[in-house]
Amino acid sequence: MPLSENVRWILVKYLYGFKETVFLTVYNFWVYQDLGNAKLICSLLATVIFTLSIAPHKGDIKYLVPGIIIVAAILYSLDAIGLSLSNYKWLNYSVYKLWNFTIAGLCTLAGFLLLTFIIITVAKGIKLVSGK
Repeated sequence: MPLSENVRWILVKYLYGFKETVFLTVYNFWVYQDLGNAKLICSLLATVIFTLSIAPHKGDIKYLVPGIIIVAAILYSLDAIGLSLSNYKWLNYSVYKLWNFTIAGLCTLAGFLLLTFIIITVAKGIKLVSGK
């Protein structure tokens, strides 16, 4: 079943945005960071390990979805009553930093996945061409 033109356009836009995110992340590490620096390498490894260790498994989804719905309902109710949590500067700062950490982890993982994909593809291409 062929995809409609709108679905193809959305898919192309999404893939282009993903490619740009991965490219900018790899470019930033390559140009602006010292890749020979032990601190940077340890930081990247810690980010990957931490991001993978907190990733939910298939069995966790049945607990996460109702939890997120309950928290969203509580926050919506508090905001409807007039107790908005966005008035607190420390909470806004914490959410901002948490979001930055999440984006950094995802971009780092996406960059590593792209490099791994390229290496595996080249290795399989060499195997295919050499006939082994």
